[in-house]
Formats: sequence, structure tokens, C-alpha cells
Amino acid sequence: MEKPVATANIRQAAPPETGAGQAQIYAGQFSRLYQRERSLRKQLENDYGLLRRNYVNTVKALIAAREAKDPFTEGHSQNVLRFSLAIAREMGIEDNYIDYLEIAAILHDIGKIGVPGEILNKPGKLNYIEYALVKTHVNLGAKIIEQAGLPKEIQLMVAQHHELYDGSGYPQGLRGEQIIQGARVLTVADIFEALTSNRPYRPALPFNQAAEELQKRSGSKFDPKVVGVFLKIIGNPGIAARTRPADPNLQKVHVDYVRL
Repeated sequence: MEKPVATANIRQAAPPETGAGQAQIYAGQFSRLYQRERSLRKQLENDYGLLRRNYVNTVKALIAAREAKDPFTEGHSQNVLRFSLAIAREMGIEDNYIDYLEIAAILHDIGKIGVPGEILNKPGKLNYIEYALVKTHVNLGAKIIEQAGLPKEIQLMVAQHHELYDGSGYPQGLRGEQIIQGARVLTVADIFEALTSNRPYRPALPFNQAAEELQKRSGSKFDPKVVGVFLKIIGNPGIAARTRPADPNLQKVHVDYVRL
């Protein structure tokens, strides 16, 4: 004959709470876990943001130090960065992609460390071999970024920032949306900054003439959406940081899209 189980023992074996009470206990535990997770995630985001900002500032300083040795390119990458971010934000590009664009804008010409300075700063026209050497800077820059372990998006932006919308650019002759969006933004920012800066082979163009060059080549050399946005914001404070009076003697300056 089986021995009866004591009622007290049954009560001890059962959970202290059942039904709605147990649900409240679980809800409270889940809530505390969720709040803890949010707190940790916020801390990680803050730590990552600080780490990333320190990294970006270090890269900026290194590029600025390199550019400071050349009076023709001093401040170039910083201006390209300023233009690129302004365009991207006005276009409503998502923040994560803008983060990639920021690094690409700073590093877009890093490959020029492999091109002799006497070629980059040659006052006259380049010969065929010299042109070929200048063109190597995009692939070299992309290779440096790849070896540094940076995201593929940054590598592609640097590799494609001399591709032109009609396929006449380099190194691959990509056209239209074959060129990634970040590179299409970077191209317009880079071209405009270069046009409005002195180079050993030509004087700087005033802002209005550089803007006219973008407008004239919109849809052929450059993405028309990017050009439209840039021309819309060019007069905003912080964008047109320097202006020059129109000079009629500069209206026929030849624009060399390889050497920019």
C-alpha cells in the first residue's frame, strides 16, 4: 500500500508564486535585465564614440602633417571632408555610411605618397608615363586601407573617387551607379576643392566659376543629384569658407581631371 504524501510537502515543492504573481516576478527580472543591457550598451556606445573620435583626430593630424609639407595641398583633405559631410547630411545618407565617408574623405589621397613630388607639383603638362604614375595613387590608397583593416566601403570610396559619371574616369572606367554613392559624393567635393585651390600648373578658380564647372558637367562627369545638393548648400555658413572675386582671365583655365 502506497504511503500518502503529506500536504505540507506538496506546498514546499510548489513554486512560491503561481499565475499572475509568477508573471510579475519574471517581468521584473526581464525589466532589470533589459535596463542593465541598455545601460551597458550606452556605455559601450560612449566608449566607442570616444575611441572613434580619437582615431579620426589622429588620422586627421597625420594627413594634415603630410599636406603641410606641400603649400598647394595644405588643408585639402580637411576641406574635402567638410564638403563631403555637408553633401551627405543634406542628402539624408544614414549615419553609419557617413562615418565611412568621413574616413574616406580624410584618406582619399593617401596613395599619393607613392607618387614622386616632382610629378605631383610639375608646373607644366604631364607626359604619358607621368599621367600613368599619378593614376596609381587610387589603387595604392585602397591597398593601404585594405591592409589597415578598414571596412570595405572605405576602401571602395578611395578606389573610386576618380571615377566619373560618364565612365571617362579611372582606374576602372565605372559609370553611373556602378560607382558607389560615397565615391560619387567624394568626387564632387574633391573636384570643387581642387578647382578653388592653387595648383602649380594652374591658378585657383573663384567659387562661382568652380560652381559653373560643376553645373556644366552635371550628368556627364558628375552625379547630377550630388551636384544639385552641393550647389544648393554651397552658400551656407561653413561651406563657402573662402571666396574670391571673379577674374575674367581665369574663365578659360583647362580643368585636368587626372591631376586634381
